[in-house]
Amino acid sequence: MERLKSFYWSVLLVIVLWASTFLIFTKDEWSQGRGVFGDMFGAVNALFSGLAFAGIIYTIQMQRKELALQRDELVLQREEISKSTDELAGQKELMAKQQFDNTFFNLLSLHSQVLESLEYPDNIKGHQVFKKFHTKMRTRLTDNSIVTFKQVYEESNLAFDNFIKTTVTIVDFVKSQSSLTYTSKRQYLDFYKTQFGDHEKIFLFYYCHSYDVGLKYILHEYNFLEGIDESLFVDELKEFWAFDSKFKNLVISN
Repeated sequence: MERLKSFYWSVLLVIVLWASTFLIFTKDEWSQGRGVFGDMFGAVNALFSGLAFAGIIYTIQMQRKELALQRDELVLQREEISKSTDELAGQKELMAKQQFDNTFFNLLSLHSQVLESLEYPDNIKGHQVFKKFHTKMRTRLTDNSIVTFKQVYEESNLAFDNFIKTTVTIVDFVKSQSSLTYTSKRQYLDFYKTQFGDHEKIFLFYYCHSYDVGLKYILHEYNFLEGIDESLFVDELKEFWAFDSKFKNLVISN
């Protein structure tokens, strides 16, 4: 409607100007010096030129408004695309979280299976295996607890390697998740830690000192052995737990 009003006003202005010119040239003082009568029709050409000019102005106004509408549509499209992108990112993050949770709890189930597969004679299974292992270690303790641990470990002929591998796999799996914050990793590993009794923790402690010192720092980084029963230490290695600055005061970077 506004476009038509602008066009009408342009046409009206052209007609008014054309009519004013025609009236001026028909006055006596102007008509006396007038040339050939047909030259008066030059005013008609002026009329059509003016109307054409008015049409151009109208077209330009229409194009400006159409461009403005296109810009508004582009802005809306960008907003919709941005919103869709954010929604997709949220869905992707949620799916990744669900996939991680499924894998994590499947690994916990595997940990339980490996634990139950450990068995000493006299039907000693699961958590009780580590208690039995600790008793043997105390009984056979020599001047060097590391040597004693290795002897009992190798003579046990049990699948302790699977237990260690499963533990390392789960800890590394959580530790390697770049999408998780350090606090979130701690929460998951704190939950995993509840699957370990005191004798499993002391077993891991001596295993780290006997075979895999690197694992010690990984476990300490997430306070995995926190709350260990210090009465279960069999010798001077308790001092490492209490005073070793590399072990107890490891600097954690998030």
